[in-house]
Parts: sequence; C-alpha cells; structure tokens
Amino acid sequence: MLHQFHKKMTLLYTLTTGIILSCVLLAILLYSEKLMRLRNEEAFQNGIWTLVTALQYDHALSHSWLAQMEAENQFIIHIEENGAPLLFKGAWQPDTDRGELIQAAKNSPAAGSVNMSFAPISSDIQQSNLFQLTGKDDDRYECVVMKLPANQGYVSLILLHSLQPLQRAIFRQRCLFALLNLAGIVALFAVSWLFVKKSLRPIQQNKKRQDAFFAAASHELRSPIAVIQASAEAARKSPQKAPRLSSNILSECHRLSRLTEDMLTLAKANTPGWSANLAALDVDTLLLDAFEAFEPICHASKLSLHLDLPDAPLPTVAGDRERLLQLLSILLDNALSHSPDTGQQPYENSRTSYAAITIRARLARHKIEIQIIDHGIGIPDEQKSVIFDHFYRGDKSRGDKTHFGLGLGIASELARLHRGKLSVHDTEGGGATFLLVLPVM
Repeated sequence: MLHQFHKKMTLLYTLTTGIILSCVLLAILLYSEKLMRLRNEEAFQNGIWTLVTALQYDHALSHSWLAQMEAENQFIIHIEENGAPLLFKGAWQPDTDRGELIQAAKNSPAAGSVNMSFAPISSDIQQSNLFQLTGKDDDRYECVVMKLPANQGYVSLILLHSLQPLQRAIFRQRCLFALLNLAGIVALFAVSWLFVKKSLRPIQQNKKRQDAFFAAASHELRSPIAVIQASAEAARKSPQKAPRLSSNILSECHRLSRLTEDMLTLAKANTPGWSANLAALDVDTLLLDAFEAFEPICHASKLSLHLDLPDAPLPTVAGDRERLLQLLSILLDNALSHSPDTGQQPYENSRTSYAAITIRARLARHKIEIQIIDHGIGIPDEQKSVIFDHFYRGDKSRGDKTHFGLGLGIASELARLHRGKLSVHDTEGGGATFLLVLPVM
C-alpha cells in the first residue's frame, strides 16, 4: 500500500512541479522569441534606411558594397533607376529564384500604393508597409517597396529580407527549451521520488513498529486468555479443583489488567493531548520516596538499595510527581529483576552478601542526572538501541510472565513528557546503568 502511495505522490509532485516548470519555460521562450523578432525587424529597418541614405547621397553604388549588404543581412536588393534595373546579380541565391521573388513583390497587393512604373508625383519618399512573401519551397521573406526622387528622375527599391535564419534560430531554441523541459521533468521525478521516499520513511518505520506492537500484544493477550479459558473449562469439569483453578484465573486477570493499563498508557503517549501536571518538584524528596518504597522489596530479595545524593540540595524541576515516581519504579523494578540472586550466588565485588542497586543523582550543566545502577547480567550492545521499543524483551521465548516488555517504553515516554531523556550504558564491572536527564527549572 505504501509503495503504491509512494508512486502516486511522486507522480503528483512531478506533474504539479512539471506544469509549473513548463509554464515558466514557455513564458521565457515566448519572450525570447519576441525579442528575436524585434531584433530581426530592427535590423531590417536599419538596412532600409542605410540603403535609402546611400541612394539619396551616393551618386554611384558599388556592387561590392551591395553584395556585402546582402551577405551580412540575408537581403535581396533590387534597384531601378527611372524604371531600368541596376545590373546587380546578387551575392547569394535564395531557395526561390530571385527574379520570381522580385516580381512577386512588385505584383503584391501590399505594394500597390507604390507603382514602380511611374515617377513620383511629389518629392517625398513613397514606401509600402512591411509585408511577407512565401517562395516555392515555403521560404519566407519580409519585403518593402520604396520609390525615391533623384536628380535625374527617380529610384525604385525593392528590399527582401530572408526569414529563414530567424526561423532556424527559433526552431533550435524551441528544441533546446523542449530538451531542458524534459531534463527538468526527469530531474523533478528523481528528486520527487527521493523526497517522497524520505518523507514516507517515518511512516514506514511507524507501520513496522505498529505491526510488531500488534503481534506482540496479540501474543501477550493470548497467553492469559488461554489460561483463563482452560482453567474455567477444567473447573467446570472438576468442581473439586475450582478453588485452585480460580486462583489461576484471578492471577491471569491481574496480568491482563496490568497489560491493559500499560497499553493504554502507551496509547495516550502517542496522542497530542497527553500531558503532565507539571509543578515545582523537590528532587531529593522524590528520590527518598522512591528509595523508601523499594528498600523493603530489595531487602526481601536479598539485595541492598543505596541512595547517593550530593551534600547540597538539588534544584527543583518541573515535573509530575506521580508520573516521575512511576518512571523511577519502572527502572528500579527492571534493576531488581536483572540483579543476581545473592541468596545463592553472592555478588563478588560487594562487601556484604547483598548485591547492590544504587540510586544516584548529580547536578551537571543546569540539568539533573539520575542514575539507576545495577550489577546484573547487563545489556548487550546490539540490544541497547531497541530496549525502549514496545514489547521488546531480551527473553525471546517470553517465558517471564511478570514483565510484558512495555515498562522501559513507558519510561522513555514519561521522560520525553518531562522534556528529559532516558538512556542506558554499561555499569563498570558488569550490569546496566539507566541515566535519566531532567532540565532544571
């Protein structure tokens, strides 16, 4: 499903940005063509007045100068003095015969206002409007017909300007812009593919985590439900075993209740409305409360619990007391579960027969660092990056029925709720140390 969505979003981005790119390039192309036509028309006008000036003030026009004018500007120049053509063969040969083009210009309705067969009535220059001619091979020309008074009569001028160079330049430019547009669209497709892929990466990761969460939740729910169902069925068949079986049912119901509560906590953590009742909180008192709550539990398990606080009181933090106690309880319970059973195997580095769990707090760089230190089995390096994932447990068989693999995930969310950070590293000599960093008010 995400792959199809990836392709559709890529095509959508490419289409929208491609349309914008095409519109921009088209606007630039049209403006460029307009400038090319204006420059071409300006060059034609300059050529007209250059010839008019030469005809008015030069008594004799050299053929070499006329040939240069034609070659440089792709002109076809035809001059008549008192109706007699000037013997000039031209500097280049157009696709259509020169004579046919000159005759077509003479006979064009657009040149009707300038009759080359009669002398001008006044001393003013007579000039037709600019008009276009098309040759036999679809070669196009812009033309003008003029008649000028002279000392001994009059001079007629037919000037044709080939549009073939302009058309070829426009065609090349259009091809260039088409290639640029195509290359731009291909580049946009590649960029869009990578951009959408990067944008969908968090969604893909969330989907994987969600699938893993559902699979693990289904596994955890299936076990107590199966026990409850089997116990109920056995109690129905053997009423004399009902008291013992009811104890199993009650125990599994408690497990389901804890699991449901943990799952609801994680579900709330992923909603925007999840918040804490933040207030000024004394860290020393908070850690003392956590210590007093877990000290009897550790003693019963033949573990010693130490509280290591600095001599000076720690500054206050903005926190929710109940949620921070829940966070510390999760970490202490995790340390308790993974510490050695010193009733059978005394901890080697301890001076007593008790293994130690330490709660340590320090002030560092306007932040309070709280460490929960144990000397248990430790956490392999490859597992450190995933232990805060939901339902993750080092025991792949999930034989431990006292934990669901949600505690550390909840602890991480609670730390984030308090704008803090929870991490783990190895304890010197063996074991794991969880580090909770909270900002000082």
